Amino acid sequence: MIADETIKKIIEEALSILKKIGILVENQEALRLLKGAGMVLKENRVLITEDLVRTCLKSAPSTIKIYAI
Repeated sequence: MIADETIKKIIEEALSILKKIGILVENQEALRLLKGAGMVLKENRVLITEDLVRTCLKSAPSTIKIYAI
């Protein structure tokens, strides 16, 4: 099992990467929509704030079922 302190550090680092580096979006229409929604863009990367991540996590299901095809 992973120690609570290690989990906390992983989450902090992930949030930092999303905020400082962002995610690559290659679709120009998606970039336009994200910018229109108030997201910060750096070239073709979208910077994701911690607040947005936490808001999205609140609306995500706590579990998902994965089925074999």
